[in-house]
Amino acid sequence: MKKFSMSALAKFMTSSATTANSLVRRAKYPNENEAKAVLTYYRDARRAVARLHGCGREPAWLAAQATMLDKQAESEVARRRTRLRTNASAVRAYARHFGHRNFGVLDIVRLGFEIDDVRVTATPDLFVVDQGRRTIVKLDFGVQEPKPETVAIITQTLFEAARSAGLRVAAKDVRYFDVRRGREYRGARLGSRRAKDIRSACVQISALWGRI
Repeated sequence: MKKFSMSALAKFMTSSATTANSLVRRAKYPNENEAKAVLTYYRDARRAVARLHGCGREPAWLAAQATMLDKQAESEVARRRTRLRTNASAVRAYARHFGHRNFGVLDIVRLGFEIDDVRVTATPDLFVVDQGRRTIVKLDFGVQEPKPETVAIITQTLFEAARSAGLRVAAKDVRYFDVRRGREYRGARLGSRRAKDIRSACVQISALWGRI
């Protein structure tokens, strides 16, 4: 089975042919250290957000966590210092824009689906109850504003993965939080064109995989 992450799929579908080939090569011949660095870069911010909602804390608590990260950064080497400070600013942004949200936190579910012989992995950052509805949330702490196409692909991928796992989640209950800018996006309806585009991309990935 050829494994491809949700974020890699979004990049594949929005990049040039050269970049797309590179993404398939990385998936086929993964560099474990590089992959771990990408996955864990915002781990402090994600943990703080999960504790905020899981423990029913106030946004002010989250701001205090950001201050703590800044203090930790003072005694670290350059690369780790930058990462901690970037996480601190992400935490402050979340507190400012989404800290007031009253979520009931559910256990994170590892999702995915298979198309052709490609398995797309799609684990959400939060799985919560929001106003009585089970909701899947993707947190984007990035400094750069996400492309609309990227947002659409990721929300659709999460929705397809939730359906594959048998979760009763509507498309509108898949959310994408652009944390830095305080924007919230919702998934598209069932059977959207994006789902067909994802299927087509997986077929392309499978074909490229065998030639790399």
